Amino acid sequence: MIDEYFNPPREIRAMEMEVIPPGTSVNTYEAYDIMLEIKQMADLLIPLHEPRFAGGSVIG
Repeated sequence: MIDEYFNPPREIRAMEMEVIPPGTSVNTYEAYDIMLEIKQMADLLIPLHEPRFAGGSVIG
C-alpha cells in the first residue's frame, strides 16, 4: 500500500525507519530524507495512488 510509505508498520519503525522510500530511486538516502521533510511539513498527506481512495467521495 502506498499509505505505508509514510506510515510504515511497527516492524519497519522498529528498524529505526520512519518512512519507506519508493522501490525505484537514484539515491535512496536522499529519497528517505525528502520523505521525512514532506511528512514534517504536511498536516495531512493524501497518497493519490492509494487503492482505498479509488472509490471514495470527493474531499471538498
